[in-house]
Amino acid sequence: MFGILFRIEAKPGKYQELVDFMKWDGEVCRDQEPGTLRFEFYRDPKDENALYVYEAYRDTQAFEAHKDHAPFQRWVSGLQNELGTNLKILFRGEAAWSPED
Repeated sequence: MFGILFRIEAKPGKYQELVDFMKWDGEVCRDQEPGTLRFEFYRDPKDENALYVYEAYRDTQAFEAHKDHAPFQRWVSGLQNELGTNLKILFRGEAAWSPED
């Protein structure tokens, strides 16, 4: 299993747009990406304008396939900078253990 966890702060006035985008991304993952095992996001309890986003994929190939879909393409083509700031990847890599193994 391959996972990534990142934190992002919404730009002023962009929190709901960021949430709506993440929902759309999660729906595409659920409906079109069989290699996506989890796509979740959580509001930071210490900052109401920040999200933690957790994604888990069957393997790195499934993560690479995720990059081919519309949400990821929109994100990297500029939406990330339009909606968010201070994106920090907290971890990214292969699972040491997973119930999927």
